[in-house]
Amino acid sequence: MSDDKDFDFDGRKKKIENFEVEINDASLDKEPMEDLMSYSDGGKKTRGSGRRKASKNAPTVKKSPQNAKLFKMVWIGMIAAVCIMLGQFVLFGTLDMLAITRQDDTFSVEIPKGASKSQVVDILRENGVINQPTFFKLYLFFTKGSQKFIPGTFEIKANLDYEAIVNYLQSNANRIDTDIVDVTIPEGKNVMEIAAILESNEICSAEEFMGACKSSEFDKDYSFLKERKSAADTIYRLEGFLFPDTYSFYKNVEPKTVIKKFLNNFNNKISKKLITDESNEKVSIKTVAERKSMPIEDLIIIASMIQAEASNDADMLGIASVIENRLSTSKNGGLSPFGDAINSCLCIDSTVWYPYRNKDKAPEEVRENYESPYDTYKKRGLTPGAICNPGMAAIEAVLNHKSTQYYFYCHNKEGKTFYAKTFSEHNVNLKKAGIS
Repeated sequence: MSDDKDFDFDGRKKKIENFEVEINDASLDKEPMEDLMSYSDGGKKTRGSGRRKASKNAPTVKKSPQNAKLFKMVWIGMIAAVCIMLGQFVLFGTLDMLAITRQDDTFSVEIPKGASKSQVVDILRENGVINQPTFFKLYLFFTKGSQKFIPGTFEIKANLDYEAIVNYLQSNANRIDTDIVDVTIPEGKNVMEIAAILESNEICSAEEFMGACKSSEFDKDYSFLKERKSAADTIYRLEGFLFPDTYSFYKNVEPKTVIKKFLNNFNNKISKKLITDESNEKVSIKTVAERKSMPIEDLIIIASMIQAEASNDADMLGIASVIENRLSTSKNGGLSPFGDAINSCLCIDSTVWYPYRNKDKAPEEVRENYESPYDTYKKRGLTPGAICNPGMAAIEAVLNHKSTQYYFYCHNKEGKTFYAKTFSEHNVNLKKAGIS
């Protein structure tokens, strides 16, 4: 360190006193001051506004014209590619739908039971019947091809268009498999019993068949169904019209196919000249019913009761007369000529548990309190519909029986019938039959 005498205090003091700082006002940014002033002016301006203004002076990034052009070209290319692919899909799909690109070859195709539409399409593609499965699925979605396909084996040509393929695979007539079953439907079986027979022979599902028998979709095709008046109150609309006979069915078919076969047979039976009238001429059942002013609906209801009650063909004629006599009491104040109160109640045992055959056939949970809407002990007149499917003998018995004065009947265990004119006579017959 230097000595005190060498240090110039006076010079230093003068420099400090003469020190000045010069600030150039033009170089100041006025915006911070404006921001400060804005806080004193009711808070109308915020710090954020100052920041936004300051950002105007920040450097900006400019897109390269070359990059923008490349971006547009990529977008145009993507759109063009999508359009081309969509155009190819529609073009090739349309050609396949019209069978323009397919050869005149024949293929064997097996459709399994319960196959979905998607599975059927895959089978057709695998066997070379179609080339565009996705387009075929769209066709099924937008057309009637959404219906179920019939299981079985088919020989089908590849030069068929989509509509022809669908129609071909929905017809049993085109099946080449020999999986055909002959089934006999006995007289007097009801819908539930027929359904069980069909299912046991692998023809169709019992549940689906019973469901179809409740449908009104067949009414438009058959006048005897269309003209019915009480169909809405029936349990099974088609009960009585499934004519008992021997039929040949393919296995695993739609219930609708089976039902149409039944109904067509019934229509033939009532339309053909199969019975002899009073003048010994051959006439149809429909003609005789019209002469007697009896609707086909009523004819089949009565015939079904006769079929269910009679022990043999001869017994059918007697029971037919009893039913006719009991119904006629409505014209006499409900009384028979012998003074018994009938009130048009038919009192047919076979109606009590319908649609079940008897109490034992009814489900256990409803057995004790079950009340059938067909119970002729509690309801007057005819039942809403038939209780079984009658054969020709029962139908003829309704039309050709002789008049009697019987109003009651019963059977013993051997099937012998006891007829009575009065209730007191009927009680005697019940004892003879071993019933009471």
